[in-house]
Amino acid sequence: MLKAHITPYAKMALLLLGLSSLAGCAQVLAQRIYQSKSYAAPAIKPEVLQRLNPKLQQICVGSELCMRYWQIQPVAEPAERLKFSMNAEVNAAKSVLALEINRADLIPRQGTVLLLHGYRGSKEWLALSALYFQYLGFEVLVPDLLGHGESDGDVAFGVADAAFLQQLTAKRRSDGPLLIVANSMGALSAAHLLASKQEVAGVMLQAPMQSFDMALQGYVAMSERWYRKVFSEQQLVEAAKLALAKAGVSVAQTDLQHYKAHFTMPTLILTADNDLIAPYQFYAGWQEPQFHVQQVADRHHALMSVISQQEHEWVQQWLALIPATQLR
Repeated sequence: MLKAHITPYAKMALLLLGLSSLAGCAQVLAQRIYQSKSYAAPAIKPEVLQRLNPKLQQICVGSELCMRYWQIQPVAEPAERLKFSMNAEVNAAKSVLALEINRADLIPRQGTVLLLHGYRGSKEWLALSALYFQYLGFEVLVPDLLGHGESDGDVAFGVADAAFLQQLTAKRRSDGPLLIVANSMGALSAAHLLASKQEVAGVMLQAPMQSFDMALQGYVAMSERWYRKVFSEQQLVEAAKLALAKAGVSVAQTDLQHYKAHFTMPTLILTADNDLIAPYQFYAGWQEPQFHVQQVADRHHALMSVISQQEHEWVQQWLALIPATQLR
């Protein structure tokens, strides 16, 4: 039997070739992550748009980049009832999300709610949430984060949006307090806004993602399992780091745990028991007095921004924690 003889130089060459392949695959995936645009949102029903009556506005920082957003005013005479039912299918799993609330059962509210979408989302994805908070009596601001929807620039992974959001919230018309409702990666935008000393009365986080490298692995395990046939775990982690680096962002800047100290106000966290991007187990320990963690049963990450009947009850409990003087 012939035995192949591999010299130390050949071993080094093979090692470098493997590392080159590893880096090359990670680079390709990183570029895709960084350049991906918003998913197309489901068509918004005409009656929903008519109720919302959103006004498209923009905030520009410097002379080049602008963030565009909906400004939605509360309805002077809302209907007696808000009701919707949504049939959704994600990864062949079907869900029915429904809400029915009566005006007579609600405490009148005032103030502004800032709605923040997640990675590859857009303001259109939050139309039902905007309708819900408008019905409660709030003015609602719904931006497209940088690199998403109609906004300019490249994706900032929740970090560079804060400067725009500060100016945006200054444009609110309501005299009441500012509340933030943030979905997935939008939780990072909320955290960086809080770190900028923005005064906020309450925060709700819907499926706030783990650090971006962990979130990417969770996303692949849930929705793109075929990726694991192409990319190793090491390549996924490296791709996440490379994509963040293109935006001038570190992995640490996408880790919500580093910003816990800024959440000094009543903070409701909603996570699903089957969500690998924002696992309930990851946040279950966040039981400081200001944090209230609730577990949603069998809800896909992509549907966590929808407020159904159970979430409505939790939202009402959360609003009750905010001093009444701040809601007038």
